[in-house]
Amino acid sequence: MKQALIIIDYTENACIELYQNPRFNLRLSKVREIEPSLEKLAAFHRTLNEGEIIWIKSRPWVKGQLHPNIERFNDDNPEVEFYSIKLGGNNFYRIQPGEHEKVFEKNMYSAFTGTQGRLDAYLREKNIGHLIINGIYSTGCVNATICEAFHLGYKLTIISDCVETFDDPGKQSFQQHLLNDWSLMYGKVIDLPHYLEKAK
Repeated sequence: MKQALIIIDYTENACIELYQNPRFNLRLSKVREIEPSLEKLAAFHRTLNEGEIIWIKSRPWVKGQLHPNIERFNDDNPEVEFYSIKLGGNNFYRIQPGEHEKVFEKNMYSAFTGTQGRLDAYLREKNIGHLIINGIYSTGCVNATICEAFHLGYKLTIISDCVETFDDPGKQSFQQHLLNDWSLMYGKVIDLPHYLEKAK
C-alpha cells in the first residue's frame, strides 16, 4: 500500500507569537517546539523510494477566503478569533515543501472537506492508502482530518511527538485524551524514534 506523509498547518499564523491570543490563553510555544521533529520526519521521508510528502495549509483567514460555515461562526461569535481573520500569515513556518512536493490549501478544519475533495481525489489517483498524519493543531485541524480520513477508508499512522496544540493546560490534557482515542479508534499512534526505527 502506497503511503504519504501529511504535514498539516505548520504555518506562521499557527506558530509565531504575533498570532497568539492571551485573552483566551492561546499561546504557541509548544507548537514551535516540534519543528525539529517535523524536519527530521520530513527528511527521513525524502529518502524513501515510495510515497510522498503532502503539505496542507489554511487559506488566509480573511472574509471571502473561508468556508461559509466558519464565516458564519465568526459572525455569530465575534469575540473568538481563531487564526485572526484580520491577518494572513499562511506561509510555512521554518520548514518548507520540497520542489516537487504537493501543497493543498484548505478553507475548513479537515484537509479533506477543506480542499473540496481535491486531496482525496489526488490520493486515490496516486493509489495512496496509508497516511502518516502530523502537524497542528492536534485538538483542531489534525483531529478533524484524522476523523474524516478514517471515514473515507484510509489506513492511518499518527506520530505522537509530531502533533501539538496550544500551551493551555486544558488543551494539553485534551491532546493526551486524543492520542489515546486515536489509537483505539482510528489508527496506530507511535512516537518518532520508534516510527523511524520500524520504518528502516
